[in-house]
Amino acid sequence: LNTEYLDLYQVHYHDKKIPLEELFEILENKCNEGKIISYGVSNIHEFTEPLPPNLVSFSMEYSLSNRENETVVRSLVDKHGLSFLSWGSLGQGILSGGYDKNTVFSDADRRSRPVYRNFHGNKFLHNLEIIKIMKNISEENGRSLPQIAIRWILDNLKSKMSVLVGIKCPADIESALGAFEWQL
Repeated sequence: LNTEYLDLYQVHYHDKKIPLEELFEILENKCNEGKIISYGVSNIHEFTEPLPPNLVSFSMEYSLSNRENETVVRSLVDKHGLSFLSWGSLGQGILSGGYDKNTVFSDADRRSRPVYRNFHGNKFLHNLEIIKIMKNISEENGRSLPQIAIRWILDNLKSKMSVLVGIKCPADIESALGAFEWQL
């Protein structure tokens, strides 16, 4: 990019080896040195106030299948004006609609692990009910399930935000772009 600075430095995970306040101090110093313009954090739910001046964004898991962070997201956006980057926007892939109650994952498939909670137990069954509703919306609007999942986040939060989705091939990009220029 022919620059000697980063526009946005997004900390993926706070490893808690140093206190959050100390991390912010380091990042603020990098801003003062001109190495970064601004920064953001991911997966941090509690901040001490006042927030540092160059903290501009945050990222958390958020989707139709996981709304547990919604109150925190709204507070950080509304109260502090931070930009939000949603991750897990397609619910680890469950919201693509390619699964049903008979789906079984091999031990080699990462979704067989409990950390992929959207594919296990009552959470999986609840997600299948969400997908039934999404399929009705799909038929009414001619939109794919991933487009509906992305559009729901955009319409639900209506704030400064980005929706992060996994892209595995060029067709996934085209599909994701179909979430724009319409509303639920």
